Amino acid sequence: MNQYKTSSLALAATINIYQPVLDVDKTNPRESIFIFQDSNELQDIVSSFWNRTLTVTPMDYFQSLKVVKTRLYS
Repeated sequence: MNQYKTSSLALAATINIYQPVLDVDKTNPRESIFIFQDSNELQDIVSSFWNRTLTVTPMDYFQSLKVVKTRLYS
């Protein structure tokens, strides 16, 4: 299984709207890594995120951010 990893909380919350976080690597106490299953769809989401062309509703983003933070701090 190919994995996509990011340390960006904002990007992780955005991706999590479309597919769940598989795991959070907390081995480095200074930086956690969010792990997702990689796919063409995920790459399109990441590209749109960085190009600032992805549109999500504020409530979806806020709910996803809460979920990702729960995974991070659990």
